[in-house]
Amino acid sequence: GGFFSGNDKRKMELIRSADADHLKTMSIPFDDQRLPEMLFRYRARNWPDTLNEDEQEQWQLYRKDRLTQEENEKILTLSRYFETIESCREDDKLTEKQQQVLNELEAYGRQLQNELS
Repeated sequence: GGFFSGNDKRKMELIRSADADHLKTMSIPFDDQRLPEMLFRYRARNWPDTLNEDEQEQWQLYRKDRLTQEENEKILTLSRYFETIESCREDDKLTEKQQQVLNELEAYGRQLQNELS
């Protein structure tokens, strides 16, 4: 835990300024053991096409785990996501625009659900 070293902060700045192709091939020795996984997730979220087959599988497993494991109540799982949308729909003062946003959010959740199954 804790804060990152100045050395790691400089490396993170290089990462933020790098393009996707360069990120794919970067090999960075970090001081903090958390950073390689954070870099992987950063690439996976923002440039999934830079992942090789093994990394794609690793990313899919991470996403599925994160969105379906109910043990940690602080994590927004897909089931909690849909429950929250349903709870919002119970408000009889919703405008048509707000209902449309809820429908779009639900569709996004269903798309994620399909991708993970």
